[in-house]
Amino acid sequence: MKKRGNFFSSIHFKWLFLVTGLIFLSVILSGLVLLRQTRRVVYENIYSSTQNTANMAAMQIRQEVRGVYTDLQLLATTPAFLSFERDGISNALKNQLMQNIFMPDEHISVITSDNMEIANNQMTGQLRDRSGENLFPGSNLASQPYYSKEVKWNNRMPYWTIGAFINGWEERGYVLADISLRRFWDIIEPLRVSASGHAYIVFSNGELLAHPDRRSVTSQSDFSNEIPVKEMFEQGSGNIEFEDEQGNEYLASFHYISELGFGVVVQVPAADFRAQLINAIRYTAMAILLILIIASTVSVITTRRMVTPIKDLTKRSLVIAQGDLNTPLPPSASKDEIGVLAKNFESMRANLKQYTDNLQEMVDEKVKQNQEILSNIENGLFTVNFDGTLNPESSSVTKEMLGLEQTQNSTIQEAFQFDDQQNEHFLQWLKLVQFRHKSLSWKKIKRLCPVQEFNRTADGERKIYSVDYQKMFDSKDNMNKVMIIMQDITEHRKMQKEIEEQRLIHENEVNTILSIAKNPPEIITNFIVETEKRISIINEGVDKLNTYFHNQREAHSVEDSKEITDTMHSMFRHLHTIKGDAGSYGFDLLSTCAHESEQVLEELIEGKNECRRTDYFNRLENDVKRLRERLDDSAAMIRKLTTNNDSTVRMNSVKLDRIRYLVNKLRTKEDALLREQLYAEIATIDHQPLSLMARKYNNIIERLNKKLNKSVLFKTLPHDAEVPPNLLNKIDEALTHLIRNSMDHGIESGENRSEEKGEPVIELEFFRDNGNAVIKLRDNGVGIDPEKIAQKALQQKVITQQECEAMSSKQKLLLICQDGLSSRETVSEVSGRGVGMAAVLANLEEIGGEIDIESVPGQGTGFTITFPSKM
Repeated sequence: MKKRGNFFSSIHFKWLFLVTGLIFLSVILSGLVLLRQTRRVVYENIYSSTQNTANMAAMQIRQEVRGVYTDLQLLATTPAFLSFERDGISNALKNQLMQNIFMPDEHISVITSDNMEIANNQMTGQLRDRSGENLFPGSNLASQPYYSKEVKWNNRMPYWTIGAFINGWEERGYVLADISLRRFWDIIEPLRVSASGHAYIVFSNGELLAHPDRRSVTSQSDFSNEIPVKEMFEQGSGNIEFEDEQGNEYLASFHYISELGFGVVVQVPAADFRAQLINAIRYTAMAILLILIIASTVSVITTRRMVTPIKDLTKRSLVIAQGDLNTPLPPSASKDEIGVLAKNFESMRANLKQYTDNLQEMVDEKVKQNQEILSNIENGLFTVNFDGTLNPESSSVTKEMLGLEQTQNSTIQEAFQFDDQQNEHFLQWLKLVQFRHKSLSWKKIKRLCPVQEFNRTADGERKIYSVDYQKMFDSKDNMNKVMIIMQDITEHRKMQKEIEEQRLIHENEVNTILSIAKNPPEIITNFIVETEKRISIINEGVDKLNTYFHNQREAHSVEDSKEITDTMHSMFRHLHTIKGDAGSYGFDLLSTCAHESEQVLEELIEGKNECRRTDYFNRLENDVKRLRERLDDSAAMIRKLTTNNDSTVRMNSVKLDRIRYLVNKLRTKEDALLREQLYAEIATIDHQPLSLMARKYNNIIERLNKKLNKSVLFKTLPHDAEVPPNLLNKIDEALTHLIRNSMDHGIESGENRSEEKGEPVIELEFFRDNGNAVIKLRDNGVGIDPEKIAQKALQQKVITQQECEAMSSKQKLLLICQDGLSSRETVSEVSGRGVGMAAVLANLEEIGGEIDIESVPGQGTGFTITFPSKM
């Protein structure tokens, strides 16, 4: 009895009871989880298999339907369809059947907008009225196929109708195919996911379309009593469990093809996969029982062999835990791993004693090594605390990069030369790092940092440094600071800039060649001459600004005179015109250079600080020099590609025929009226078609269509109008600005444009009135609201409230010609600075012309330009 009492109270029994109990409990819990997981895996496999089968069948059906639709589209592009010859259409349908594009028992027909068949492939029986199918519901038929929403039956076989729009007909028409649903039987017939499972296709109302076990089905085969069709098609796709009328349980996966009006259903009886589940549970239970037996045996053995040696080892390790490193541990009597562990404890004690004796020496050596590493590192390296203070440790080049004498007692604001707002943003980011570095991705946190690059000018040289960040942890594995790594990328950026400039130069040469090929030589020559004049005017403005700013600094003045303000605005208008003209002819490099100069000049106009103003002026001066270089490069390229031929006059062949006719008439009889007509024809011998002379504006619209993702058409009216070759040159600047404004914010983008308005169009009309030339430019865009223009003019103090109240709607519209006033809220590379319309007005004033504006909000805007011009 004493031995039994000692056994039950000993550590051996406690250990055995604890280990065995835990093993039993963990194995039982694991078994339950495993059984539950097994059942879930079996069900998921069935769900996955049936769902994949349904999706695969739906994909193949879609491909089959797309193939039929493609065949119909190809059939609809034959000459017979485009010429609308009924016999030719019938022959085309027969030929297509002979080429085996469609099945022999399928029917193809052609109908017009009144839904009446005009031809079919059978050429027997009466042509049918198909108005009940609603084949022409709207204007989208040209881009969308027609799919019937019902099934037709012929000789106990189901048919389904698909149609394609016939492009090229003046009246709307469709080519239809009544395709046999046998096409889909071959798709679903091989689909099997179990011994008795099968797939079939049903219409949304439950009507059976195709079934591998029912190759011959009758119309009105309602399947809704056998499966929950309504629930499936309301859900669209997924899985469902149900019982049929006989109480049989099924699992079904389905995929609804919404555009076709029917779906694929894959059905598996529950009995097929319950056997799998029972077998899986049986094998799992056997495995659990075996594990329990093995675990019990192992726990008894380990208890006897491990508890006693561990108890002895615990007593010996207590000596080390109390800090006594001088007393050696007695050897263990155990010869197994526990004995080896005891020897290792003694070895650890001896090594730990030796390590602590030499710890200070090792620390000094590590500090020295770290200092040597930091001295030889080429990148800037320092650390910052969460309060923004810097730590003294840093690489040797860090101080040079930051321009600091030392990092100790410095802050991140001094290091990166932040203003107060920038410093506040960086400190907020440090707080984010401190509290969210565990929950957020470090890459995401680094991207949120307000400093990714750092620029510094030293000894007149501008340096660019990339900045990276790494986490730093203390001895307790808590993040306590951030390491900042800086790398000099100045040379890399210079190389990138040079490569980009070479690429742009090459593209500019290609665009120059294309522009010469697309435009008459006289138009390109006129563009070069006009641009040279404008650059000369801009250069004069630069010289005037240089002298004025120098005198202003000497007099310590900050106010600009009206003369110098007008000079800057004049330069702005000329730069804006150069940008638009260069872009319209394909001189992209010249256009980009003008855009950059325009931006610098805008900053110069708005700048108040003298130092920044000097910097802006130097940049403007360099940009204008580059602008001249780009023009010279383009002019040189043009001279290489063109020859100096004698001047020639292009003559319209129709005009030449009229002159010959009048001359022959005058040979036979003298007639004053014929002579006057001949004089009139000869006086206009150099006149060219308006469509040819306006080709530049068509090019502008095509380029802006690509840039702005629009599809605006350009038309000239009347179609046979002829104009003097230099007529449009007088108002070229005005027309360029008006067209760019209309493209950018006059005409809506596709997603914002109403279908009722039709295609977006810009029209250019020419006629004469009392000896003056009249050009009308119209668009069918959003129009201009005169009240919004007036309110904007009030905000910018262009007019007073009293003047605004006295203005008519037309006068308010003309306010957009004021310098700096634009109807657009934001500035883009195309327009929005309020310069274009001011340039238009200035251009017309130079030639004694005038402009009138008419606009209806929501419908469009028209500009009428009238100017004196002789025939």
